[in-house]
Amino acid sequence: MRGVTPDWTEEEIRDLAMTAINVLANGGNISDGLREFVAHSEYRNLGSARLKWQTHIKNQYADAIEHAQRAGRGKKYIPSDEAREQFPEVYGEKESVASKQSTLLLDDDDIEKPIKDNVVKKSDVIKHIKSYLESVTIQDDEDYEEIIAQLRHENAMAAKRIAQLKKENEQVHLWKRKYEEVKEEYDVLLQAMNVARRHAANIDDVPTNVRVVTNNRGEVERVER
Repeated sequence: MRGVTPDWTEEEIRDLAMTAINVLANGGNISDGLREFVAHSEYRNLGSARLKWQTHIKNQYADAIEHAQRAGRGKKYIPSDEAREQFPEVYGEKESVASKQSTLLLDDDDIEKPIKDNVVKKSDVIKHIKSYLESVTIQDDEDYEEIIAQLRHENAMAAKRIAQLKKENEQVHLWKRKYEEVKEEYDVLLQAMNVARRHAANIDDVPTNVRVVTNNRGEVERVER
């Protein structure tokens, strides 16, 4: 039985952060991490751990939390015996956890069912996706919030990448326009240089007080004094 709750120590805060981050990396969510910490703590309850997470840990360890969530994707978290014992309403019996885990996986038969003569019917795929989603047990409202937050984060990252690609594409078009402008100027200068070369080849010892008149083909038409 817990007595007077002492103030949080730096070591406790660090243990809470490391426990939750480790749980995230193994496929759990924030709530799982808080429960694991409380199950092994002498003084703390879930409410105080959640408050400490929100006020001291969530922002301070943001990068580590993000990396842990990435590492935990696709993994199925298995709670410790202590967490299962202290939170039976969430995790239930050990056998039920194992059976619950098995329902989250698609068997080979389930994959083969929609496929017939190498044709996949859209309706069959939707039916199996619905069946799969119905088999996933969401433990509490926080799980929804974390899933939605993760999806929003991924959507924001995708939007950021799309914006970056658009910006890079605009830059490519800008450089292309500049190239075309410079090339046009270069072509004009090249044409003028060729005209000058033809003049130099066709005119010898032109006096300095005369003007050479040429046509649009660069040929000398007349010499005016």
